[in-house]
Amino acid sequence: MIEVEGLSKIYLLGQVEVTALQEVSFQFERGEFAAIMGP
Repeated sequence: MIEVEGLSKIYLLGQVEVTALQEVSFQFERGEFAAIMGP
């Protein structure tokens, strides 16, 4: 199993901070998959 807790991603768009992920948590069991997609 893979477990992620409290994942956050903030990036700059010019001088503006954009929060893409905020405190995301998830678990993957063997054979499972997922994708995080955006523009």
